[in-house]
Order: sequence, then C-alpha cells, then structure tokens
Amino acid sequence: MLELRHVTKKFGNNTVLHDINLKVHNGEVVVIIGPSGSGKSTLIRHMNLLEQPTSGKVLFQDKIISGSISKKAQQRVHENIGMVFQHFDLFPHFTVRQNISYAPRVVKHLSKSQTDRQSTELLKEMDLENKADAYPDQLSGGQQQRIAIIRSLAMNPKVMLFDEPTSALDPEMVEEVLKSMKKLAKSGMTMVVVTHEMGFAQEVGSRVVFVDRGHILEQGTPDEIFHHAKHERTKNFISKILYT
Repeated sequence: MLELRHVTKKFGNNTVLHDINLKVHNGEVVVIIGPSGSGKSTLIRHMNLLEQPTSGKVLFQDKIISGSISKKAQQRVHENIGMVFQHFDLFPHFTVRQNISYAPRVVKHLSKSQTDRQSTELLKEMDLENKADAYPDQLSGGQQQRIAIIRSLAMNPKVMLFDEPTSALDPEMVEEVLKSMKKLAKSGMTMVVVTHEMGFAQEVGSRVVFVDRGHILEQGTPDEIFHHAKHERTKNFISKILYT
C-alpha cells in the first residue's frame, strides 16, 4: 500500500532520516514508536507529501509519489491518504457537519444531500450524532480530535495516518480518541500511527517500528518488540517507558 524506499531527509546540515526502508501492507496497523526528536513525525509526513525526501522514493500502490508529480496525482494521494495531526485544525467558523462535508463537496463535487447523509452516518458511527450543529469551541478536545478523524474518513481514504493524535489532549480525553481509533482498526482500515501510547501499540498494532535518531533500529510484532526486543537501545526505551 505504502513504501518508503531508501528515504533520507536533511534539513540543512542536519540529517533527520537515514536511509529509511519501510513497507505498509493493506489492512496493517503499523505503529511507530521512539523517543521525542527521533524523526517519527518527519517519517510519517513523507507518506502524504507533506515532506519530500532529500534522496530516496515514496510509493503508494506501487507508484512513485515523491518528487515532481502532476497536480492530479497529488490530489489523488491526498484523497486516498488521510491524516490526523496532534492539533485538530478544524475550521472554527464551520459547524461540525460543515467541517466534515467541506472537502467531499469541494474536491469530489458531492451534493449537499450526499455529504449531509455521509456526515450523519459517520457521526453516528463515532457516537457524535448530537454534535452535528455544534461549533469546534463548543466541543472538548477529545471530541474535536474525533471530528478530525471523521473529517478525514469522509474522503473515503485507503490509508489513515495519525501523528501523535492524543498528545495535545488531557489524560481523561485520550481514551475516547483511542477507542475510536481501535474501532477504525477493527474495520480493516490500513493505518500508520505515531504515538507514545504503548498500550495502544501492544493491543492494536499488527507491527511496531522503533525509530531512534532517524534510523529504524527494529520492527516486529508487538510481542517481539515489547517482550523480545533484540536491539539494546530498543530494550532500554521499552523498559523506561513501560516501567518508570
């Protein structure tokens, strides 16, 4: 579904990613973990063209999407690869329904009746149907993040990317967002998740990728990474984050 092939990223003289090779298969939930500043967010941002590699290639469904591609190809990427950020970035002057419906109407040219029906169905799935006419400032942080997830789902993407989606939330709001993400994973959605939520990684991840200082040091099943890690740096990270 997605592939990073020998991706290196430099900002000036600072190399943030070193020769990254990573494949994401259809239906997988790939969870990327590692210390702050290790390059996790930069890595995931390459998957939907928010960053371009200094060298190497990014592929979606076996087609190269990095480098110079047409606007039509870029649009196809953004339609098929949804992304949810740390901060919700909802339009403050739009209602919840308008936030969800905007992109499908503008990009896919769906009618108001179509987008209204779609937004109602998605809100119902996330137990937020009573918030359709609310504005973002009337919602909790957890509710806003769940609306951000729904907004991405409204484009019917083939892959969903999550860049630390719970890091800006109060602890009591984290679980409601993780619950929505777990539900999405169970539906078979292909997902790539950058997170510090180790419980989520162990419960939902089909594969866990450990990144440190711009390198993928190790990857495997949750059991392999959390209980049978081979790399000493991985073992140290896991022991500190789980047991301290």
